[in-house]
Amino acid sequence: MEDDELPCKGCIYEEFKEMGEVRDLLAKLPTVLDDFCCQERSFERWSCIFNQYQEQPHLIDPHLEEVIATLLGYVHGDARLLQEAFKYLYVVTKMRGFKVLVRKLPHEVSDAEQVLCLLEEQDPAELETWTTKYMLLLWLSIICIVPFDLTKFDGCVRGAEPSARAPFADRITRQIKIYLSVGDKSQDAAAYLAAKFFSRPDTRMSSLPGFATHLLEVIRRSEQNAMAIQERTLLGAISTLALIFKHCERDALLVLADETLALLLEKDMSVSSNILVRKLRIKLIQRVGLTLLRPRVVTWRYERGSRSLQDNLRVEPQQKAAACQPDAAEAPDEAVPDHVEDVLEELLTALSDKDTDVRWSAAKGVGRITGRLSKALADDVVQHILELFTYAMGDTAWHGGCLALAELSRRGLLLPERLDAVIPVVLRSLVYDEKHGNLSAGQQVRDAACYVCWAFARAFEPHILQPFVAQIARALLITAVFDREVNCRRAASAAFQEHVGRQGTFPHGIEILTTVDYFAVGNRNHAYLHLSVFIAAFEEYDTALIDHLVACKLTHWDADIRQLAASALHRLTARSPRHVLQTVLPELLRRTTATDLGSRHGALLACGEVVHALSLVAVGGERGSIGDLLGDDTLNQLKDVVRKLEEAKLLKGVGGELLRPAVCCLIDKLSQSHLPFHRDPVIVLWQALLDECIAHTADSVQTAAIRALPAFLDEFCCQDSVLDRGRVVDSFLARLDTASPHIRCGFAAALGCLPSGMLQGHVDRLLSTLLQYSRVSDKDKTWADARRAALLAIHSLCPRVAFQLEGDPSVVLTRQSVHELFGGLLAAMDDYTVDSRGDLLCDLINLGDKARVKSLGLLSVLLCHKYPKVRRTAGSKLYEALITYDHVLPDDVDRILPLLSDTNWDDPVASLVPVRNELCDLMAVPRPLAKRSVAAARPAVLP
Repeated sequence: MEDDELPCKGCIYEEFKEMGEVRDLLAKLPTVLDDFCCQERSFERWSCIFNQYQEQPHLIDPHLEEVIATLLGYVHGDARLLQEAFKYLYVVTKMRGFKVLVRKLPHEVSDAEQVLCLLEEQDPAELETWTTKYMLLLWLSIICIVPFDLTKFDGCVRGAEPSARAPFADRITRQIKIYLSVGDKSQDAAAYLAAKFFSRPDTRMSSLPGFATHLLEVIRRSEQNAMAIQERTLLGAISTLALIFKHCERDALLVLADETLALLLEKDMSVSSNILVRKLRIKLIQRVGLTLLRPRVVTWRYERGSRSLQDNLRVEPQQKAAACQPDAAEAPDEAVPDHVEDVLEELLTALSDKDTDVRWSAAKGVGRITGRLSKALADDVVQHILELFTYAMGDTAWHGGCLALAELSRRGLLLPERLDAVIPVVLRSLVYDEKHGNLSAGQQVRDAACYVCWAFARAFEPHILQPFVAQIARALLITAVFDREVNCRRAASAAFQEHVGRQGTFPHGIEILTTVDYFAVGNRNHAYLHLSVFIAAFEEYDTALIDHLVACKLTHWDADIRQLAASALHRLTARSPRHVLQTVLPELLRRTTATDLGSRHGALLACGEVVHALSLVAVGGERGSIGDLLGDDTLNQLKDVVRKLEEAKLLKGVGGELLRPAVCCLIDKLSQSHLPFHRDPVIVLWQALLDECIAHTADSVQTAAIRALPAFLDEFCCQDSVLDRGRVVDSFLARLDTASPHIRCGFAAALGCLPSGMLQGHVDRLLSTLLQYSRVSDKDKTWADARRAALLAIHSLCPRVAFQLEGDPSVVLTRQSVHELFGGLLAAMDDYTVDSRGDLLCDLINLGDKARVKSLGLLSVLLCHKYPKVRRTAGSKLYEALITYDHVLPDDVDRILPLLSDTNWDDPVASLVPVRNELCDLMAVPRPLAKRSVAAARPAVLP
């Protein structure tokens, strides 16, 4: 398939460019039916062309009538051609929408009998021809509303005896009833046809009551836990009634409204497990309610003016202010039918339904019905919605309440005097986040709250929202940069943009919007660490951002969010150091021993980040040292953090596995802050804790301790400190001789990250010991990861040690030590030990040019091993290694990876040798020699 034929291709188009190809496909349609492959290829290409315009369907409009006319011209052909034509037409319908396409279908009176006869000839049980039946039903829906006398077609059935001839209206009704019980898309078209057919003046009075009675009887006979067939029939009946109550005249529906509502309340389908049943039930209830209330535009609603910005700009300010005021002379209240209260109760209850579609339908129903009520009753509706916003109601009620408030705002039914009660609720919804087990409930609530804010921007004049501008702006920006979910961040950014464009009152709105746009907030790390700093540069937002991080994100249920929040707090501290020092840091220190594990974890992370940031502020400020800036009381509290955690035994157990990395991070940041603890015994406690974490079995704990060790040793392991450098090195070397692989792995990595100042006088001991433990022995031959850690430690130490041909081996690298190093590294290349985490050989490609060439060469040998499993494993591991260390072969990796992934390594070795040789050329390594000459070609190991 060519690039221009790929179904996944998409872009922004300015016109429908494939019309020439569409005409060719239409012209060839009768001829491709004889070849199944050509038929499939033609239809796939047709679908591909129209599917790529799914987001810009209006571009087909200039050619729509031509396409429809050509396809309907094949209706008079044989059955196969008819079925294929309607398949093509359905693709067009799906792209453009049936409501637009149905208006373009021919609807002459002469078409009525022909279309109905074609529909009657179809088999409702035939699944493959559902597109034909769907399109015929839609076609009949536009024909039947043409104002002609239906009785003219009575008795015109082709091939029928005079005694068997039925009235035309009865034939249509029969087809509707048949297709309302099918399980495919034809059911939707039949419901739409019924609504259009019974909206005719001559059928809504004569045939509608009987047909509605039939539908109500279907609902009445349905059971709560019905079989699939019965449920399908129930869905057809409810959806048809909903469309009938939408399209038919109110006078004809009033006689049906009471009976329909009573049946819906009696059956209580709100407990059905089928979401469509509950959704259609709510849709039908709201339309019954709209039927009971006379259509009118209430005079009390708030009108801002036109939705078009251009039209609003043409209106004079005095006219605009007058237009947006509610009419004080409200018309007298009309009597509200008693059943409307039942309708509202069902809709308000459905706002708490467990499924979003049901809540959304209920919210729209609340908005529509409220628009026909008196001001007092509408205010009661708003009050009931506000009562949903309690934590006892759950996230579904909050979400439904937000949707309802947005609908009321859009329709001008939420009056300005209610904003004092509504705005605080919406602001709470913007930060709603409740943990349910391992998951969180609140994403949809926050998204809906952003929708409410967006509706506010379009509904109210700037002077109405002026008292709430600061609160809304801060809340939207906080959500835009700090929310966990990308859809909420983007929704908040869109709402902020709407306010900036329509209200124009947000502080620094344009400057912020150009940076914090819809696409910029898509990356969570970028939003936390960069966009938040940009926003904090404006004094209206800096304190709010910091306070939100402390109050919400440092106690968040997701540990990654707590980590990001601490990092963001580090960057924001420079914007408001006084507030952080006086308010934030004391609160964080108090939380370090809180009962909640997440709060303790976030506080420990943030304490270190904040103190480090304050130390940077102190260096550039009037106070030259961090000790003077913090004060003795804060310093003493920082010293006691680890001791209190140890005394309370909070670093033990499962919770300790989470807290230990945070404590290591705290020690790391306090060390970088140059706190005056050099002669304090707390340093010994910190050193002991880091040693425990280095020996810990959890990789996350071990990694955090090793990351904290360089800064800690560099700052506190000096002449003025209680720690002795030599004893620390001796202790680390001694811990390598252990019976536990993870302990050796941890302390080997610790030796590799020793500060340069601690290497003097210990270089020979360090390198010789690490080389010793990088060799395979009978005792630890399966400890591949420990040997890898020893090699990586050597790789880390050597660049930081000077080289002299003849010198003190305890201080510099000498000729002899270099020979020993290369001998050890070359010996490690013969280590093919595989553990559960992969091949040791693959990790060596990151250790330098010589090691890379040697390891890649040995891997290339395995690519043609005699056993297929070895070949597959070698190819897979090499693929993973090149992805992990993509900087090793930056130029050719895009050619190597497809070659590795596309090759079938189970093929015979003879067919794989050319592939292997091509890989060697791309990786710039020698091609493997024949087996006989491998031993002779192997380079000698330096003595």
